[in-house]
Amino acid sequence: MHLAIEKALKACAVAATRDLPPRSHDLLFLVARADIVLTEPQRDFLGRVQVYCLEGRYPTELPPPPKAQAVAHDLEQAAELIQWLTSRLNNL
Repeated sequence: MHLAIEKALKACAVAATRDLPPRSHDLLFLVARADIVLTEPQRDFLGRVQVYCLEGRYPTELPPPPKAQAVAHDLEQAAELIQWLTSRLNNL
């Protein structure tokens, strides 16, 4: 989930800057580089999803696993966000 959002944000950053994508996994940093204005719920969601990148990169620093219902909700929000970011790219 984090990686898919990260890649969509990097595509937006490349479109905005016309430069190579930033070498960062920080979703809110990528939002800033892409010059995207998020709603407060979107910003909160990205802050919450940021911890998912830790699992693959830092397996000793894992947070407790989320409940299945929370994961389902996060996946739904991720799909909506990626669709929104993709539509922004398609309208450039």
